[in-house]
Amino acid sequence: MFIKANFHKFTAALLSLAIVIVCIMLLIFSKECADGAFSGIEMCINVLIPSLFPFMAVSSFTVKSGISDFLGKPFGKIMKSVFGLSPCFAPILLLSVTGGYPIGAKSCNELYKSGNAGTEECKRASMFMVCAGPGFLVSFIGMSIYNDKKIGIIMLCSQILSVLITGIANKIINRGKIFVTAKGSNKIRLSFTKSLVEAVYDASKGMFSICSFVIAFSAVAGILSTVLDDGFGGICVHFQIFSVLGNLKINKLIFFCYRIIQGILTALFTYIGMLIFYDTKSVFSVGTVSGSSVYGGTAFSGIALTALMICFLFLLKNYRNN
Repeated sequence: MFIKANFHKFTAALLSLAIVIVCIMLLIFSKECADGAFSGIEMCINVLIPSLFPFMAVSSFTVKSGISDFLGKPFGKIMKSVFGLSPCFAPILLLSVTGGYPIGAKSCNELYKSGNAGTEECKRASMFMVCAGPGFLVSFIGMSIYNDKKIGIIMLCSQILSVLITGIANKIINRGKIFVTAKGSNKIRLSFTKSLVEAVYDASKGMFSICSFVIAFSAVAGILSTVLDDGFGGICVHFQIFSVLGNLKINKLIFFCYRIIQGILTALFTYIGMLIFYDTKSVFSVGTVSGSSVYGGTAFSGIALTALMICFLFLLKNYRNN
């Protein structure tokens, strides 16, 4: 008990010190902070809102109007036998691999709120329905960085394959806990007009939450760019996903483990795809990326990222206990 009390005091002191340091850095690097925030706003306006908002609105409308059940019926047996999920998750899986990172989480939360699927079922689905969208992988990674659309397509297919494999593994791991929600009276069905209005409204709220995190992290990245070579894009994406999950509480540690496994599988399949379709050396030797390294960043940036993740996990633990 004594150790636990001292540990909480140490954590509180550490967080207080971090807040003081952040406030000082905001004063010293106010211009860098403003530039970073402005860069985040530009990213939201030019990239995130055009690419994510339509998918978020469609996913919400699909659930609220009951179309998810209708579209899922032809794939009901596949979803149940392969992933251990209700048929209504079939269109959600498609949206998650085509819409980008927060779409799967947002859609699972919509199914949970509407009563179309049970809590545990939505939690299991949100663990593996996480995927970067074609716009990012094909357009940005493929075309902008490597100047080759085919590379982006290989990465996209590799990531989709990793999502499917982790989905199958998810069913095997939770075999004893799996149950598919039966049809019941608790499912919410709205008229076409009301479904459309609420879908747009929910998508707007979701985008506001996502853009808020992007702007906040961009502002911090603007300050840290004076001492760090890399940013915190990955952490920002996780915050976006957790924000759109709403009241659907998942185990964050297990979620991180799934992301690591998906990352390893995606890298492996991408490597195999490059061996099949390309001469690897010639492809990457003509890329437009310069000054990159295998590990990237600096020792200081690695320490900073590790410390930030530890504080983040402590905060999540305290939040769950409360």
